[in-house]
Amino acid sequence: MALIQWNNDYLLGIEAIDTQHKQFVGIINEFYENLTSGLLKENTQNLVEKVYEYTEYHFSEEEKLMSSIQYPGLSEHIKIHESIKNTIRDYKIKISNEETVVTMGLTRELREWIKDHILVEDKKYAEYYFQHK
Repeated sequence: MALIQWNNDYLLGIEAIDTQHKQFVGIINEFYENLTSGLLKENTQNLVEKVYEYTEYHFSEEEKLMSSIQYPGLSEHIKIHESIKNTIRDYKIKISNEETVVTMGLTRELREWIKDHILVEDKKYAEYYFQHK
């Protein structure tokens, strides 16, 4: 069973961002499925790297979009992005140093973050986008 069930509540109406969000949910679900099936131990480094790389890409794309529409909440949104990137980066460092990592904690953080971020923060810039397009 997937950690995050994609549904239309997550849609912003901006096709490129919606596609990226769906992809991001898929990556998080892949991470969770590996965790629950016991395969994560062999794949932890690669999967956390994949989460981090996609996060970097997606956030960059969102920030370009917000900048292009002169979204007034851009600097605050970037701070939120930096916070989640730092969290994932911390997990990457712990894993590469072979420290014990509670990977279930990371999946919970990602699940809660993606739900809150898309449904609250991203909806704000999407609303602004459609008002100023």
